[in-house]
Amino acid sequence: MVAPEEDPATSLLRASAEALEGGDGRRAVALAREALTLRQSSGAEARATAAAWSAVARACRGLGDGGAAAAADREAVAILSALLGKDDPAVMFAIGDLSASERLRGDLDAALALATQALAGLTQAHGEEHAAVATAWGNLSAVLRERRDFEGARAAAQRCYALRRALLGAEHAETATAASNLGSVAAGAGEMAAALVHEEEALAIRCATLGEHSREALASMMNVAVISRNLGQLSRALEVQRRALAGHRARFGEASPGALESRRQIIYMLARIGRRVEALTALQEALTAAPAGHRLREELLALRAQLGAAAPGRGGPSSASSSRKKPRRGRR
Repeated sequence: MVAPEEDPATSLLRASAEALEGGDGRRAVALAREALTLRQSSGAEARATAAAWSAVARACRGLGDGGAAAAADREAVAILSALLGKDDPAVMFAIGDLSASERLRGDLDAALALATQALAGLTQAHGEEHAAVATAWGNLSAVLRERRDFEGARAAAQRCYALRRALLGAEHAETATAASNLGSVAAGAGEMAAALVHEEEALAIRCATLGEHSREALASMMNVAVISRNLGQLSRALEVQRRALAGHRARFGEASPGALESRRQIIYMLARIGRRVEALTALQEALTAAPAGHRLREELLALRAQLGAAAPGRGGPSSASSSRKKPRRGRR
């Protein structure tokens, strides 16, 4: 039996998701908007149009455009509310997405109100033990973390983690996301040792379930490297940063942001521990990889001058500016 052919809008949405996964946020947004236009112009059913609006919002969040994401999420919420009723679980889940977009654009009061509404609505619809409720707890935790309510954020993140572990298993990718969120809360509160435990757990699960070069595993590597540096565990930091560099190069290319940032951090760590010759070699490789006109080139050229002027056996410039970088925030 021949499978039905996928409609053009669905194909575009699939391509948008792939572009977002591959790190091309601009293309993801363009493809999602093209799909939305197709569905609007063809008179597609309301739920399909709402799904296209949600895809636009996801792509905009991936690009870091919270304002555009929130506008798209509001369209999806309005369509679903008119179609299904304001208390439907699909509406509540869309409100949770809107909360994430409002958090991204900096309206934390709106984000908190929406996250609380989504959690209450999803709990009423599904009960306490449901994957959608776990996601709502994760979203609430992220908002509370941004508001620097670390106790509240920790409690919500722990609830998310416990639910996902019970419902999905200890080795599931979404459990890894919940562990990473716990790490982000701990790091925000300055509890770096605890943050490292959570991020190491997330890294191990993601490598096992998604692969060493998955976007999620690479994000965990960057987080583990940052926290290890902050704890003074430079050997571990250097090891993981080199793994991250290999992964970013293999998956996204030599000039990808993750690869260039990994090279930058490796150079500073080598300089900090006194491995000046290795640092200069890594620096030259980074200059070769960085495109002409890239902002990193000016910093690297200045650093090369400092390293070249450093006396043999000395560690070169301080890495304070690089080692204080905070871990990347986890998904909800």
